[in-house]
Amino acid sequence: MERDVENREKRYADIYPSGPDPERGPGRDRAAPSAQQPNGQAIGKSRGRSKAWLVVVGALFIAAALLVGPVLGLLNGPNGESTSIPVLVHLGPDDREEVNEASVALSWSSYGPAESYSLLITCLDQYGFRMNRSSPTSSYVLHEVLADGTYRWTVRAVVNGNYGPASEATTFSLRTGLRAPELSSPADGSALSNRVPILEWEEVAHADEYRLQVSVTPAFTDTIVDLVLGEASYAPEFSLMEGTTYYWRVSAHHMSLLSTWSETWTFSYNVFVLPPSLIGPTDSTTVLGSEVLLDWEGVSGADSYQVQVSPSDLFENPTLDTTTTESVYTLSQPLVENTTYSWRVRTSDDGRWSPWSGTGRFFLGVEAFNVGYEWLYGGQVWSMTATINGTDYYPLHEQDRSFNYSSYVDDDDAVLATIAEDLRSTALLNGHDPVQFILSFVQGIPYTSDETTAGQMEYPRYPLETLVDGGGDCEDKVALFASLIRSLPMENDVIMLKYTSPGVSGHMAAGISGDVYEGRSYTYEGSVYYYCETTALGWGIGQFPQELEGYVVQALPI
Repeated sequence: MERDVENREKRYADIYPSGPDPERGPGRDRAAPSAQQPNGQAIGKSRGRSKAWLVVVGALFIAAALLVGPVLGLLNGPNGESTSIPVLVHLGPDDREEVNEASVALSWSSYGPAESYSLLITCLDQYGFRMNRSSPTSSYVLHEVLADGTYRWTVRAVVNGNYGPASEATTFSLRTGLRAPELSSPADGSALSNRVPILEWEEVAHADEYRLQVSVTPAFTDTIVDLVLGEASYAPEFSLMEGTTYYWRVSAHHMSLLSTWSETWTFSYNVFVLPPSLIGPTDSTTVLGSEVLLDWEGVSGADSYQVQVSPSDLFENPTLDTTTTESVYTLSQPLVENTTYSWRVRTSDDGRWSPWSGTGRFFLGVEAFNVGYEWLYGGQVWSMTATINGTDYYPLHEQDRSFNYSSYVDDDDAVLATIAEDLRSTALLNGHDPVQFILSFVQGIPYTSDETTAGQMEYPRYPLETLVDGGGDCEDKVALFASLIRSLPMENDVIMLKYTSPGVSGHMAAGISGDVYEGRSYTYEGSVYYYCETTALGWGIGQFPQELEGYVVQALPI
């Protein structure tokens, strides 16, 4: 009855936007008194009849509703809910149940006349997450890939396009994985003297138990401890052997869920002998030359030290395995250039060995690069060789990469200046324009993509890197061309030209000033610059690729 009254009030509100006027009848406007009618006579009689008619109709409607009862889909409640469709009951999962499978099966009580069921799923851990789904049956399997978290859901029946009331909301927790524990103590590589360590790790959310393994081998082929624990710590109950390195790891458990193993950490038990601390080289330091100096802090009372060097952190086949009484060792045997080596040291005292030190790493670079180039110009094959020292090349790798491309131009490098002068002299000797000849040299260096050579979408190179690496993309070759031109005492000025177009890859070229050139040109700050394509052979100064027509060009001063 209350919904009937609410709906009738709503219908009347539609007829009277500002509410019924007690002075008017349904659907009528107040009429002005006419000259043939006295004020308040005929009009008042009409108003009275209208009110009486409205009362009669309303009474009949209410009586019919009481006798017949609600008609399916005839009266709708708020939000289009049918007052005669029942509230559905959730059957599964149970409220607050934890689900450990990616596919979640939702089920509820069925309602025979329902043509479908409408579900609403939200996530309490993800703001704004909302899923609306429809099912023709009284169940639905969530095949979507959902993140772990707590989800809330309701369902309602749909009959003849009318929505029933929403069910009482319940929640379920989706837990399909556990993160691996993080080890905390003792620190990795700890050397313990006369102290039995407490193995500790960070608790993992939702984990009930932890599996701990301790072994004397890094592959855990022979475990000393293999236990399931209810807490995130363990005090060893086995006897520690002096001078032995122990490996340990932990995984988290929750019902049927198992995490991956944590990192493997080590500790050693040594009453007197401590491992050395490495001084250098460490952190993959680049070293050049045939001799590498390995340095560490001496340990008081040490008789000698064992030193190992290997191209692998596992030291399975060490390149060097020797002993020395000094706290420094000069590595002089042949090593492979462009290779990263690992090294470590341990102490010997009266026949007892310390655990190994931490692992140091160094990169053995090339002392000098002998590079050669060949290119075609004027129907003739030209060639050039150059020597670039590793001391000039490797520091460039440590430079930060920015997208200020003009910053890669280097006009103060002795190697670049020598190459530029050789190219200029050769051009003049053979009657060629020096700028065009230098451009052809740069064009002859292979075009390579950064994704292929550096594993990155964009990796700008310095000119020496392009020369040693034997290739580069458009901005790398433009930087090389500009560096060579600016290294010479010439009147030609050079700029970078950046081309962009929506939805396609951009391009970089150079612009060169000069009165003897013609073709595509741009005026920048009062000077005319002619287009120079650096990516491939055969492009003369001023020749412009048609595929760049329509691109937006930006001049980048150097």
